[in-house]
Amino acid sequence: MKNNQYWKERFEILQESQMTQGEEYYRELDKQYRKAMNEIESQMARWYGRIAENNEINMSQARKWLEGKELEEFKWTVEEYIQHGKQNAINGVWLKELENASARAHISRLEALKIQLQQTVESLYQSQNIGLSDALRRIYEDGYYHSAFEIQRGLNVGWTIPALDSARVTQILSKPWTADGSNFSDRIWKAKGDLVNTLHTELTQSIIMGRAPDKAIKRIAEKFNTSRTRAGRLVMTESAFFASASQRDCFNDLDVEKYEILATLDNKTSEICQELDGKVFKMSEYEPGLTAPPFHCWCRTTTIPHFDDNFGERIARDESGRQYYVSDDMTYSDWKKEYVKNNVLNSRNSGIMNNINWLRSEFPTTKKFEKHLEKHLDNYPGLTPEQYLQRAQELLSAELSDNIEGFIDKDGFLFKYDKINNDFAIGRPDGKISTLFKPEDGNEYWKGERVKYEPKN
Repeated sequence: MKNNQYWKERFEILQESQMTQGEEYYRELDKQYRKAMNEIESQMARWYGRIAENNEINMSQARKWLEGKELEEFKWTVEEYIQHGKQNAINGVWLKELENASARAHISRLEALKIQLQQTVESLYQSQNIGLSDALRRIYEDGYYHSAFEIQRGLNVGWTIPALDSARVTQILSKPWTADGSNFSDRIWKAKGDLVNTLHTELTQSIIMGRAPDKAIKRIAEKFNTSRTRAGRLVMTESAFFASASQRDCFNDLDVEKYEILATLDNKTSEICQELDGKVFKMSEYEPGLTAPPFHCWCRTTTIPHFDDNFGERIARDESGRQYYVSDDMTYSDWKKEYVKNNVLNSRNSGIMNNINWLRSEFPTTKKFEKHLEKHLDNYPGLTPEQYLQRAQELLSAELSDNIEGFIDKDGFLFKYDKINNDFAIGRPDGKISTLFKPEDGNEYWKGERVKYEPKN
C-alpha cells in the first residue's frame, strides 16, 4: 500500500480537476450574465429613447397606457416569451403572469418594460439552474469514480463496484446541506426573486427621482453585477461541496473508516484550512463546514483516505471474495471498464422503466443523433452534445416520482416526461434512444401522448 504522500498527491490532483470543472461552468455562466445584462441595457435604452423628453422621464409618462402599434408589438413580444417559456420549462408562475399580461386590454409603458426585464432574468436563472445541476452531477460522479480508482490503484488491489444509480445522484444533488435547509436550486430561485425585485425597485426609483437614462442604466448594471458575483460564489461553493461529498460517499461505500484533511497551502489559504490541514477524523464525524470541506466560500481544501496498515487485505473483496491486481500504470478508463459494474440491476432498477443500462444507451446512428442536435439543442442553452445525450440517458433511467412520469407502450417503447424541466424522451425496445426534446405545449403534450400510446389496463 502506498504511503501518505501518494494519497496527498493523487487526491490533490483530483481536487484540482473537479474544481476546474466548476470554474469552467462559472466562466460559461459569467458569459450568460454579461449577455443578459447587455440585453437589459438595450431594452432600457430603447424604452427611454421612445418616450424620454429632454433626456428625462417622469412617472406620469411611464404610467401611460400602451396604444396602437406599441401595444400590438408588446403582445407579440409576450407571446414569444410564452412560447420560449413552454419550450424551456420556465417556472409556471411566471408563465401565468405572461399569459395574464397578454390578455390585458391595458398595460402601462413601465409595466411593459418590467416584464421585458423580468423575462431576461427568468430565462437566465432557468438556464443557470439546469447548467449548475448538470455541472454538479458531473463533478460528483467523476469524483466518486476517480476516488475509487485512486484507492484501488494505491492499494494495487481491485474489486468490482456497482455503477452509480442516477436516481441516487439526483437525490444527493437535491438534498440541502447547509444550516438554512436550502439546496443550490432553492438559492438560485431566491437570488432570481431578489434580483427581479431589485431591478423593478431601481427602475421605479430612477423614474421618480428623474435620473438621466445613462445613470439609471448604470445603477441597474451595478445591481446586476452584484448578482453575477453572488452566482459565482454559489457555483464554486457548491462545486467544492459535491467534490467533497463524492469522496465521502465513495469512502463510505468502500468501508474507509477515517479521512484526513488536505489543504492547499499557499498565501491564499484560509486560517481555518491551515489549522485543519493534516487532521484525521472518523467517517462518522464527517460534517461539511466543521470537520470536512468546504469550510468557506471558494474553499480549495479536500480529503484523503486515512488507512490502517491492513486495510487492503480487509476490504478488497467483491461479492465472490475475489481480489484483482491493479497495476500502478493502469489508466482510469481501463479501470472503469474492468471494475465498475454497469450491468448491475437491483430490484429498484430492474426492467425497462428505470433500468440503469439506459445510462449507456446511444442514438441508433450518428446521423440521427446529429439530426436531433440540429433540431433540439438550441432549446438546451449551454449544453454540449455530450450533455444533451447524458440528459436523455438520465431521464430514461430515472425512477418514476412526482416529477418524473412514464409508461411503456404496447410495442415496448419507453415514454418518459420530466415535468420540472419539460423534457420528453422515448427509449426504444432495443435499448437505443429515440428522442429527447422540450415539447412546446409542455404537460398538455405529455397528456396527449398518454392518451394516444399508454396501454389501457
